[in-house]
Amino acid sequence: MWQGDGPALGDGERRAQRLRMYARVQRLAPWLPVLLIVGGLAFDFGTPPRYTAAPFFAAATLVAAALCSLRATMLTVLAAVASEFAVVVIHRDAGYQASLTEVATVLVVAVLALGLNRVVRLRETQLASVRDVAEATQRALLPPPPERLAGLSFAARYVGARADARVGGDLYAVQETPYGVRLIVADVRGKGLEAVAAAAVVIGAFREAAGQEVTLEAVAGRLERALQRENARHTGPDRSEEFATAVLAELPTDGSPLLRLLNRGHPAPLMLTARCASCPLRHPRCPWAWATWRAGRTGPTRPSSRAARCCSSSPTA
Repeated sequence: MWQGDGPALGDGERRAQRLRMYARVQRLAPWLPVLLIVGGLAFDFGTPPRYTAAPFFAAATLVAAALCSLRATMLTVLAAVASEFAVVVIHRDAGYQASLTEVATVLVVAVLALGLNRVVRLRETQLASVRDVAEATQRALLPPPPERLAGLSFAARYVGARADARVGGDLYAVQETPYGVRLIVADVRGKGLEAVAAAAVVIGAFREAAGQEVTLEAVAGRLERALQRENARHTGPDRSEEFATAVLAELPTDGSPLLRLLNRGHPAPLMLTARCASCPLRHPRCPWAWATWRAGRTGPTRPSSRAARCCSSSPTA
């Protein structure tokens, strides 16, 4: 089991609780304008005529605009305006001008509510489109690994550090090679599209190098040079050089219980065995392109020359 930079289990539980609460609010949202209109009628008929329920009716239209569909908002507007006319005709003796002001207030707010609802729905449509694009990018960049590969079982789960983050600089990949099954779990510095571009460079370089290089050190060197070339392409005042932390792993396919690791500044992976429920494997080295990033130039850096070797009777990724 490989542990990346994602949030802890407690963060995931709190996020799930927020989502459940949001779902409950969505189910109750259509009833809130109804409660405001009914409450306004009860308030108006239960108090002296000098008191007005117009704020209740105006608030009902605004709440419907923010939380309900266009059809529900239009029904709320009609109900609020009809209720205001009803209380003015039946229960108002405050004078013609005061009653006209109350009706005009509810009408103006109702028209604004319809326009607000239209804007909110357009924003939601745009946001849904952006999320669809982000999810498609995520699936293209990080497709689910095969469940079985060379006699080994694999599983992956991506959880962003932010609840609304669909893509970022975190990456993983699994590939069968002539030298065994090789894996990478990495995190590219930065956020947004720049981090996604750098992550794509790292994954592409790993796919190419994993099947060509004999050792993990050589694979790490290829990824180092690929990230340096990516940094060299960016010029100008807004230049943002990237570096990446990563764990490379190699699992032989001949049945030998050997796990080779090469850690370049990434949080230690965890190994699950019968004797150790969660054993951290700590052999960190400097991240890729770290020296380049620290110095502000694109000169060569030397990758780590030693891989960490650990044994397990049943290696699990």
